[in-house]
Amino acid sequence: MTIRQKVKPRQIIIIATALILFMFGGIFAGISGVWKMVNYHHPYLFGFIFGGIGWIFGLFTYYKLFIAHKAKNLFDEFPALLCISIGFIGLFLFLSPVLNQELSVNKKCDNYIVIQKDKNVSSARNPKIFSLYVKINDKSYRLICSSDYWNNVSIGQSIDICLHKSNLGFDFFSLKDDKKKASS
Repeated sequence: MTIRQKVKPRQIIIIATALILFMFGGIFAGISGVWKMVNYHHPYLFGFIFGGIGWIFGLFTYYKLFIAHKAKNLFDEFPALLCISIGFIGLFLFLSPVLNQELSVNKKCDNYIVIQKDKNVSSARNPKIFSLYVKINDKSYRLICSSDYWNNVSIGQSIDICLHKSNLGFDFFSLKDDKKKASS
């Protein structure tokens, strides 16, 4: 007997609505969380790890909610599994940059010289991205900044950059004088 056969039609509508809202909330939370992962040393690895933790947490929650209530197997309620997993992936992607930033320590702030500027103009699929390239310890880094900051900085100019050392192991840079969000 599946869960649908045990639950009344009104309850199915409430549960389905909640699952769909959780899924879309997770999608939007994940998108905004990805935008918070600016100037990380390894942003893709960071997103993959915390998205994976969210997926595992979603599977565990699905198992506790559905399998414990005598669903026949893991794929009896696949849409519910999908909604719960996507919701938790987005939730973890949203919360992980905040957690990483709270657990980080400002290791070093110093002046570095801008060696190159780059601007990707927005199109239907790509947002505007303003990038500054600086050389730190003989290695070139790309730092994303706001449009106002990008317009006020020139090549060869010295800018203040802080390195944040995270207890989670995902270090990142911040531009000391860039007051706006980098995605503006």
